[in-house]
Amino acid sequence: MKATRYHLLCLILLLSQGLFAQSRLAITSMTGFPITGQDTVYNNIPYDSIVVTIKNTGNTGFSGEADILIRGGRGITDTLFTDSVNGTQLAPNDSTTKFPPSYLFSSNYYLDGDNIVVVWPQARFGAATSDSTYLHVYFITIQSIAELKGRELIISPNPGTDFIRLGISEINQIEYVRIFNLSGGIVYSSKDANEAIQVRTWTPGIYFIELQSKSGIYKGRLLIQ
Repeated sequence: MKATRYHLLCLILLLSQGLFAQSRLAITSMTGFPITGQDTVYNNIPYDSIVVTIKNTGNTGFSGEADILIRGGRGITDTLFTDSVNGTQLAPNDSTTKFPPSYLFSSNYYLDGDNIVVVWPQARFGAATSDSTYLHVYFITIQSIAELKGRELIISPNPGTDFIRLGISEINQIEYVRIFNLSGGIVYSSKDANEAIQVRTWTPGIYFIELQSKSGIYKGRLLIQ
């Protein structure tokens, strides 16, 4: 009788281990991704240096395809990375690095301004679960660099060397001024209506200025020599 109970207990333990054995995929790091405060995302501007690390935090191995999905402020799911056939083999606690091809941020998936972006690995087949990563992205809808000239902002001198002045005397209720480099990084941000901005230490090149006021957005292109 005791032997029967012992064998029954062993069988229950084996079944329970099988039921709870599961792969679990999680993103442990992302580099080259434009996070708010470090970068600004523009519509249809590609990012081709994103690197993602996926870890199997489950208690059983994973073998198959692990795509990486992404969802912006519009709540529509996009694909950041499509895995190759049997492209991911992960023992428990092992990690792998994925290199997504050029990713295009589109207004189909992102809202103007701040977006809470969800990124997660997704097993194409099987019962592996996944953990999501949450990021903040600041998105601006421009179709091209030429579109930055929409409502022209007066900048002088342009090209600039030491100081530049913005023609803001006739613009009411300024909310912010932002200046971006060619990579989309913010090099200057202010909520004050400063006409003069010191640019003496800036790297020579092209910069984009965005001014938000109650009457609309003013934009301009600045050349630093």
